[in-house]
Amino acid sequence: MNNFPEWDSRTRVDQRLSEAALRLAATTDRIGVRNVWQYLRHNWPYLLLFFFIAVPMYWIAAALTIRSKLYSPFGGMPTSDQVSIFQTFIGGGLATAATLFGALLTRSHNRREHRRLQLQAVLESLKSLPEREIKGRMSGVFPAMVMLGQQNVALRALDEAVNKDFLSMDTVVWIIDEILNSGYKFSRVGGDGDFIDTGVADEAASLLHKYAENGLLTQTSPRDVWFPGYFFRGNWNRTMTFYSKDFTLRASAHTLLSQEKGWWSKAASSQLPDFPTKTWIDCAKRDFEPTIRSAATILLDALITSFPESPGASKEKVQLRNSAKKAVAKRKRRITDVPQEYHELAYKIRNKWRR
Repeated sequence: MNNFPEWDSRTRVDQRLSEAALRLAATTDRIGVRNVWQYLRHNWPYLLLFFFIAVPMYWIAAALTIRSKLYSPFGGMPTSDQVSIFQTFIGGGLATAATLFGALLTRSHNRREHRRLQLQAVLESLKSLPEREIKGRMSGVFPAMVMLGQQNVALRALDEAVNKDFLSMDTVVWIIDEILNSGYKFSRVGGDGDFIDTGVADEAASLLHKYAENGLLTQTSPRDVWFPGYFFRGNWNRTMTFYSKDFTLRASAHTLLSQEKGWWSKAASSQLPDFPTKTWIDCAKRDFEPTIRSAATILLDALITSFPESPGASKEKVQLRNSAKKAVAKRKRRITDVPQEYHELAYKIRNKWRR
């Protein structure tokens, strides 16, 4: 679980320098236009409470204090009237703070209770399954643990459940996707989200890499690919830790190589497959880690070479190829040292990939 890749012994200055940028990216990515709208939609009563109760109360208290010249440096000792106004100011502030604190506390409790009751209903419904339906039960229990915030517990038992075939790979990948990306997205209940422990995320990414390396994330017949949905749709989560990024990027390359080139070519009409091309483009463009950016560029360049341009490509595929070429051309001038495994993966994609 903790067999992280061996990097060279040189000090990782680029990683340390990018920590502040990563924290900023985690905030700016999480608070996007769509997420702000979602937050406003879920929390408008509390915003009204703040603007129509808290702000006016503070405004009135401050206005009374200023007009009474309580803070005047030439007023001498405060009079009894000024002291009364000051007490009003303090009382108004305390009352406002208590009102807001009580409202927020009630809101948090109600939200968590609502979520708990929902998941408890799911767990109760699983009891109706026959006792022999182990896979059906496990496919409900593990996601419920993740949704309840017990990612550590779910991850401890995940690999064993996979080895004993208690879980479908679709469920396994969904769990890993939630652990890697749920800190990046708003919660489905109420619009808030808790950040996942980075150690748990690193271990989840290492499991993803393990299953990809063993060829468990693709299926020949019927044709299927299981990869965390956030990445499979062409996105890259730059807020992950360095090791999570490395494991995920290598997992995507192993997933590609787990099937013959013709398998992907048939699904993409002999053109560049959307996955992992879009994911690697986003990684090469947006990630803050020079090493990860360079690794994605090397893999992307090999993939473009392996799928030469052919006539009859759709407009979307032409745009995809052009985007990939632009990303490679931009980053290729500033390629940094990357682990040897990326060069080996790129060589396999370019020269040794089965037809």
